[in-house]
Amino acid sequence: MERGAEMKRSLLVNILIIMLVTLVVLVALVMVIITIVGKSVYSRQRANELMSRAESIASEFAFSWNAGIPNDEIRKNLISKGLIESDTTTIIYLSGKEIWNSFSRPLIYSESVDIIEENYERVARGERISVTNDPHVIVVGIPIKNNVGHNIGSVFLSATTLTIADTLKRMTLEVTLAAVCAVLALLIPTYIVAGKLTRPIKEVADTALLMSAGNLSLRATENGTSEARHLAQSFNTLADNLQRTIEDLTVEKNRLSTILEGIGEGIISFDKSASISHYNAASIKLLGGSDGDKLETLAHYDLILGDINSSLASSERIQRSIKVGERVIQCRTSPIYDELSNLYGVTVLLRDITESERLENTRRDYVANVSHELRTPLASILSLADALNDGIVTDEADKNRYYSYIQHEAIRLSQLISDLLELSRLQSGGVAFTKRNENLNDVIYDVVDRMNGNASSRSKHIVTDIPEESCTAYTNGDRIEQVLVALIDNAIKHGSDNCDITVDRKS
Repeated sequence: MERGAEMKRSLLVNILIIMLVTLVVLVALVMVIITIVGKSVYSRQRANELMSRAESIASEFAFSWNAGIPNDEIRKNLISKGLIESDTTTIIYLSGKEIWNSFSRPLIYSESVDIIEENYERVARGERISVTNDPHVIVVGIPIKNNVGHNIGSVFLSATTLTIADTLKRMTLEVTLAAVCAVLALLIPTYIVAGKLTRPIKEVADTALLMSAGNLSLRATENGTSEARHLAQSFNTLADNLQRTIEDLTVEKNRLSTILEGIGEGIISFDKSASISHYNAASIKLLGGSDGDKLETLAHYDLILGDINSSLASSERIQRSIKVGERVIQCRTSPIYDELSNLYGVTVLLRDITESERLENTRRDYVANVSHELRTPLASILSLADALNDGIVTDEADKNRYYSYIQHEAIRLSQLISDLLELSRLQSGGVAFTKRNENLNDVIYDVVDRMNGNASSRSKHIVTDIPEESCTAYTNGDRIEQVLVALIDNAIKHGSDNCDITVDRKS
């Protein structure tokens, strides 16, 4: 509201200033015109008036002189008829002699005499003169002719120009007063017109202020002059576009916020001054905090801030892994650029890679031990085949049993190769190990029976100490068998001679 009033007052003041400046320029122009042109015009007009009176005096004097009237009577007649006035110096010459002279101001009379003396001969020859270029006096002169047209004398009239200057000053003052009165008379209509002109602008300004406070549904009233209506329409069009843009941005912001809060990775956004502009709840949890904690207060924030400053300085990506309790968190810092390729800020992506690290370690351990795992069935097959080849086993039932062991170890060797392929599928996101109900007693007896030959060759004996009741578990039998083979094989290799290797099961 105050801005609208200020706008109105400002426009009114501007209009008044324009009016005053116009008045000053107008008065100055009028004064220049009156001073330069007016004096000349008025001088010529006054000279014409004096010339007309001089003709009347010359005509009356010639008529009276021809009638034989004495000069004194002629002068009285001229005065009585108003042809000789007090504001004008009248000099009459007859036959070259001055017979009448009326003057009121010596200085003006002296200047008039000088001009008359300069032009007397011309008038005596029958010319008329009109001198208006003198700064103080105007002088006109005409010859006096008798009834036959001969020059018998001359009449000179002289008037001061002070009356003209007074007239010009009076006119200037009147024009100035008229202009001032016109400005004063226009103040009220100017105020009313300015109010009508500024009211639509004031309404648009008030609407803009209310919209800036958050009320985007307001619109300016489209009234007033065509320009004011056009302004209000343009503002309303701008307001409609702005509201739609803000609504779209709000929807996008809410969608982006929902996405950021819904993902498991932590995201932290920094501006180019390394101040936090946004982060999601996952970033707090991944850095060891809980709901309500400030990101700046967390223990590992300084490490992240160091990467932020480095990335802002070098405009390069930085990646590191930090230990947060039992978890491993990967921090990837990436610079952000605007549409002009100027550095705008930095974004940090936090990911929990604990499980992938564990799987990677498992894979490395498995690959490291795969030769050991492959050696065990190969050693069993080799020892069984040697026994058969050397004829140590002669009983047909024992031979069949050894053949069965060799077949089983070959199957186990094939299973190890399948496990390698399965591990590769797991790393690529394939299916997990297949589980089913397995009888653990059968798995134990089968492994011990197959490993006895290898143990005997190293002067060791495998003893089983398991309950007679069966034990079923939902697991992967191949993995249980693999673990038992590895453990028994290690005991065979690293146990003392003639020792017993005991395999038991706790219920």
